[in-house]
Amino acid sequence: MIKKRLREHFKKHADMEKKAVKDMVRRGVWLSLAGIALMVGAASAAYFHKDAFIWTLVVVIMEPAGWFTVWNGLDRVFFRPKELEPEKAFYEKMSKAEIRFDEY
Repeated sequence: MIKKRLREHFKKHADMEKKAVKDMVRRGVWLSLAGIALMVGAASAAYFHKDAFIWTLVVVIMEPAGWFTVWNGLDRVFFRPKELEPEKAFYEKMSKAEIRFDEY
């Protein structure tokens, strides 16, 4: 019974880590797409409304926000999942490990 519960515990945590990595990548993709949309909006505002002060202000705000959002999203896609990899690997190994109880 203890072996079964330990295995279930490690399997549950391994699945949770996999889901966390998957969710992080998904959010990163959405952030990157949102940043690209911000930059397209800024470019459109700059192109179609060259002389209006308010549109210049919109461009000044949207361009850095777009770049920041794109790079933050790409960071979540490519680099942050690697930070979670050791813990995920540990739980996966432990969920497949042979559990033995020896007497003293």
